Amino acid sequence: MSFDDELLQPWRDFYAEFKEKSAEEINDQALSQLIRLACDGIWFSEMFQLEPLKKEEKTLLLHRILHLLEEG
Repeated sequence: MSFDDELLQPWRDFYAEFKEKSAEEINDQALSQLIRLACDGIWFSEMFQLEPLKKEEKTLLLHRILHLLEEG
């Protein structure tokens, strides 16, 4: 997939849109990227079954992310 632009383009479009929307909603660009990369990591570990988080761990992480957003 990483060598096929036709397959990769929808993902590029999604990430560009995500970055634009998050910049509108989150004033801290570093925080916005931190959240995006955390979500990527969760998705990646689930997709490849590389020590995926348990439901309780995902819930704790989500609460922590929301707390960071409220602080920022």
